[in-house]
Amino acid sequence: MQSNELRLGNYVSVISDVLDPFLNDHGLEGIDNAFKVVSVDSLNVNISIDGLECELSLNDLGSIPLTEDCLVKFGFERTKKTFVDGAYAVTFSRNKDGGWAIYDTSIDEGTNYLTPNLGFCEHVHQLQNLYFALTGEELTIKE
Repeated sequence: MQSNELRLGNYVSVISDVLDPFLNDHGLEGIDNAFKVVSVDSLNVNISIDGLECELSLNDLGSIPLTEDCLVKFGFERTKKTFVDGAYAVTFSRNKDGGWAIYDTSIDEGTNYLTPNLGFCEHVHQLQNLYFALTGEELTIKE
């Protein structure tokens, strides 16, 4: 992952045990491996863990695979083989290679086919970036 792929608020995972001492020092053992980016430069990223910030090297971070569970947590509704965000009429369809194709279904409401592909995402941060580019709003986990 490169620093230019990340925006503030993106979710990332930590792929090494470098975070363990920080978690132990703050009594945060067993925390899920999905952290929000709060700042980023060309070499390091600060992530937020229960309101605490921790600076890590980009080499210690990884992308979170975009799964059906992730789409549900972001508030997308499952419809047959796709997931839909009704507010923006965006449809996600699983590709044969495991990624997700994203379509705008608001343009041709009277037809039974999807409009041209808006993008392709394999990781959560890619979806967050595309969602922001299309809607001007942050994509966050719905509690």
